Amino acid sequence: MPSDQVPLRVLIRLALLFVAASFVFVSINVFVQHAPTAHGLRVAYVGSPVAQVFIQKGLDDAVPGAFSLRTYPNAASARAAVLDRSVYGAFIERKKTALLFTASAAGTGAQQAVEHAFTMMMTMAPPSMRVKLVSTDLKPLPANDARGLSSSAYLFGLLVVSFVFAILLFIFGRAAALAHRLLAVGLFALGSALVAALTVGPLIGALAGHFWALVAIGALFSAAVALTTFGLEALFGLAGTGIAAFVLILVGNSTAGGASSQEFLPDVFRQVARVLPNGAAVNFVRNTVYFDGANTGGAVFVIALWAVGGLALVLAAAPVRSWLGRPQKGLASSSLGAASQTDAPA
Repeated sequence: MPSDQVPLRVLIRLALLFVAASFVFVSINVFVQHAPTAHGLRVAYVGSPVAQVFIQKGLDDAVPGAFSLRTYPNAASARAAVLDRSVYGAFIERKKTALLFTASAAGTGAQQAVEHAFTMMMTMAPPSMRVKLVSTDLKPLPANDARGLSSSAYLFGLLVVSFVFAILLFIFGRAAALAHRLLAVGLFALGSALVAALTVGPLIGALAGHFWALVAIGALFSAAVALTTFGLEALFGLAGTGIAAFVLILVGNSTAGGASSQEFLPDVFRQVARVLPNGAAVNFVRNTVYFDGANTGGAVFVIALWAVGGLALVLAAAPVRSWLGRPQKGLASSSLGAASQTDAPA
């Protein structure tokens, strides 16, 4: 066998490894998305405290734990709560006509769940308590983003490109100075965000009217993904690529809340989603484009924390590997190449 030829057993191991990876990717994706169920959707309530108890009980009987009523003093404050993304809907109790405020731009799944629950509650209520329900969509989705998926599609494109860029930077940029590699990450993040914002805004018109805000969000998100992936690779080698793929591509994308809100995820994934940059970026874009930037502070903090954490990994990788006596190796030398040397006959 030529010295540079990879043994068959190595290729078989690689195939089996990716068969196992296929199981993990498919099972988690399907588990997270196959049966979305609402958990604690916040709904503002204006009305009698006594009636609120019965309404909450009726909602819990229909869908246990799906809705959480929050008391507000008047219709104006409840309406404002919907628009600043504090709640997903608002129910205003009145003697003859009850009002229901929703916002499809916050997620069509949440809007439909709220409307369906309160409509059924009124339908099933005793005749003496039954009133007409008037529903109003305070922030309807525009025709150019009819299903509200443009924000997640925009960020998924940046996610994949940023992940691949980090891998190639790790493979081909090992001989470059660290400052030059970090400069490349910065130029990439800004350039990719500019191109993506031009595409999703002026070119396609899916998210129109917020060009520079989308550039800023996209650049921060791209930097977070690229720095985290590159930092994990610099620290752990090929294993770092797998960790980044699992966390950012698989779990992050599955829990980003693109098709439905994160409140529809299973319990464990719902908690994990709150600290990942993917869902934070989706909420950041939605709230910026449709809600005038309301309630974006938490999202900015999460994404920025990932970018800073990724940068810390990059800066710490060389000292840590030196301390452990493990000089940095590229993907080729740390995977198939090393395996072929191990498996080749003496």
